[in-house]
Amino acid sequence: MKSKGKIIRNKILYTLFNDVALFGLLFLTYSVSSVIPYYPTIWKILFMFAIIVILLFYLLRSLTTVGDPFDPDDDDTFFVILKVIFFGINIFGFSVFFAGPVLALTLMGVNTFLVSGTQYYRILLLLRGKYKRCEVKIIDVKKHTVYLRKGVSEFFFVAEIRYDNGGTDSICIDRYTYLRIKAKESTKACLVIYPFPKGRTYYELIPVD
Repeated sequence: MKSKGKIIRNKILYTLFNDVALFGLLFLTYSVSSVIPYYPTIWKILFMFAIIVILLFYLLRSLTTVGDPFDPDDDDTFFVILKVIFFGINIFGFSVFFAGPVLALTLMGVNTFLVSGTQYYRILLLLRGKYKRCEVKIIDVKKHTVYLRKGVSEFFFVAEIRYDNGGTDSICIDRYTYLRIKAKESTKACLVIYPFPKGRTYYELIPVD
């Protein structure tokens, strides 16, 4: 089983890497925006590509459920609509990045922090020892798309796991963990369980190398 120190270290490094990459892409886009009209067409295309990548990141982040047990029969239409609204707010926030430098940098920092807010909260719980963990075996991983009412869809990356007592569970994981398990065909993992506010429980599956 992975030690507490290694779990915390990996979680901090992963979160910081994501935030630095996102902030760097936002800052680069902002820096180039003022001079891009004078650049050749190829650079304008690359600039638009960077914006599309950022927007796709927000869209996938908004519509992907992570940390919950998977239940295809749940009707999450209302929560998915809220996620889409959040995505719209991100688009609006992105347009404001082309304001003055101080405001732009402030918004980039706040937006980057909000994107990883749940991860920072989990790091805090790890540091305080407010979590449980156990060894599990990964039975299978699959990608699911659940079609809800009003044409709304929700995306899931699901890991089916087995506990030592023989019980099984299906946990929603993030794309990175999904690809990591698929690439290495890992069968062993550490399941970390965090107590969240309002009685919610967050499940994080960490493959064992």
